Amino acid sequence: MLNRIHTLIAALTIFQVGFFATPLNASADLDTPNQTILIEADTPSGSIDKFVTYYLEEDAPLSLDDILSPAYRDRFQPIQTSAADFGYYEKGMWLKIPVRNVAATSQERLLVLHTNFMPEMDVYWVSGGQVETLLEQDVHTTFSDRPIAYHHVVAPITIEGLQNGEIYIRYTSEGNTVLPLSLETPLSFASMTNYRVTVDFVFYGVMAMFISASLIGRLFWANPTFIAYSMYAGAVLLYLFQRDGYAFQYLWPDAPAWNTFSSLPIGAALPAFAALFTRVYLNTKKIHPAIDKILLAVVLTQTGIVLSAYVIGPSAAKKIAVLATTASILVFVIIGVAAYRKYGRRTLFFVTGWLGILCASLIMTFVHWANMDISRAQSLDVMRVAMVFDALMMGLASVFIIVDLQRDKEKLSQERIAVLNSNLHLHSRLSRLEQKYHLAQTLAETNSQILVDTTHDLRQPLYALRAAMSELLSQKSPGEGVAEIEQSFSYIEELVEAALERAIEEDETGRAMQNDQPEATDIKKLFGALATMFEADARQQSVDLRVIPASKTVNICLFPVLRIMTNFVSNAIRYNPGGRVLIGARQKGKHVALEVHDTGHGMSADELAAVKRRHVRGQAAGNEETNGSGVGLSIVAKLAKEHNLEWTLESRKGHGTTAKLIVRIAND
Repeated sequence: MLNRIHTLIAALTIFQVGFFATPLNASADLDTPNQTILIEADTPSGSIDKFVTYYLEEDAPLSLDDILSPAYRDRFQPIQTSAADFGYYEKGMWLKIPVRNVAATSQERLLVLHTNFMPEMDVYWVSGGQVETLLEQDVHTTFSDRPIAYHHVVAPITIEGLQNGEIYIRYTSEGNTVLPLSLETPLSFASMTNYRVTVDFVFYGVMAMFISASLIGRLFWANPTFIAYSMYAGAVLLYLFQRDGYAFQYLWPDAPAWNTFSSLPIGAALPAFAALFTRVYLNTKKIHPAIDKILLAVVLTQTGIVLSAYVIGPSAAKKIAVLATTASILVFVIIGVAAYRKYGRRTLFFVTGWLGILCASLIMTFVHWANMDISRAQSLDVMRVAMVFDALMMGLASVFIIVDLQRDKEKLSQERIAVLNSNLHLHSRLSRLEQKYHLAQTLAETNSQILVDTTHDLRQPLYALRAAMSELLSQKSPGEGVAEIEQSFSYIEELVEAALERAIEEDETGRAMQNDQPEATDIKKLFGALATMFEADARQQSVDLRVIPASKTVNICLFPVLRIMTNFVSNAIRYNPGGRVLIGARQKGKHVALEVHDTGHGMSADELAAVKRRHVRGQAAGNEETNGSGVGLSIVAKLAKEHNLEWTLESRKGHGTTAKLIVRIAND
């Protein structure tokens, strides 16, 4: 998809160059330079670049008298490009254009220098040894001092009938030196200016429409993306306004010094505001801290380039700025592609916009750094179209992401409602379990050994469920972990309720209930329930609890086995604070040993025998923070006997304890 978009943008860029690059005089022949311009009555000469020769000052500035002297008169050379362009040349440049009026009457012409401003620009008409100054301007010349009130520099000239002469132009630049020239009649100049102003202000109107739409959008959606986009689009509009010369004409006509320097900070503002827009659009400050730092670096880099002009000079700073801007746009494209891969269609317009502006920026970079032979009008038109296209894409991206965020917000609200309902249901189930537990505990006070054992073993599952519910409510992301808790909840709940009902019924009727029937059980399911029950307990005791995955299916009476394993794990954690506990399974022929290993203090042989008796606790339980009733292992022994299970308890003083329960593999 992105490759198709990139191809489309490239084709659009080529079309832009072709469409807007129509020369003012299509008959101009670059292979026959240094001819004389023939002035005919009421016929505009159009582009006169092919008639231009040039000389570049090497040391001190030269005067017109110096240039007219024999020492320099023959040093002029034909230009090798479609228009005068000497890269970033910081010294004075001289242009010479020979002119002959073949009409018998005088002709009024307008020499159009297609640039909005140069720090120094002088235009002279030399004929028959006479010199006429057509234009003189420097960094102190205000816009009102121009002979023609036009956003580009224009010098009027009157050529007498059958008169020969030469036009000399001297100028300096603090940036690009490209200077296309055309010679127009008053009528052709009026036609050209009307067309150019109309085209320019159509672009400005489109940009103003984008900005207005974004500000209106901000009234309906309280999202900072619209403000960030307005600032970026405003920077684009100001940049185009300045490059076209209208800023000097309408915004600061009395500040020529600022006008010549302003292209640097205004140009640097483009990638800076683009970086700020990207930060807001992708919310990089919270979601992508690394990318956020890159975008801030872009802002700081552009600021540094502007400040560097006071050290290395405006010309060098502007040249670096062109390269830095292209690099910044390339960064935006890479970030956009990464965002597209992560977020999908919501960032499609964002990526497309940057691909379009990258094409135009690469053209501008080649023009400024490699002296590509593309006219100033061509490059500006390509950049203008690309920027408007980019602004359009960014505006659509802003609207699109707001719509997507609204959908996400609605979806999140629905998910929160579903989670709240799920939590309410879980609380209801937990409440029913606790009621039955308290009933069993009340009956246990009548000294029924069955209920005493049952309430002892159910304390841990209920504690685990409370801890899981409490942790669920504290989570920031709704629904996170609900599936695992729901699965363990249902598993424990089913076993607990059945055991409580049997224990209570047996105590009330005095009749012994039938033993549970063995059933095929996945060890993974059993271990998952144990992990859920003891996770919070282990964390509280600073115990490293680990479960080794096992995929065997065993044939067991599920609840008695769960009670036995619960006692094993509970003791391993209770008497092993700060240690490690490992739960695993080991196959031995047709049987599997369900094992619990701990790294506690261990027990001697006498202690090991004693703890198996009812109401006897190990010596390690002397710690006041360790509580227990001393009935756990006696319950294990009783359950193992009732269900024909084999269990062992192995321990050595100072080497921990290992508890094992031997069960049969299913279908063997």
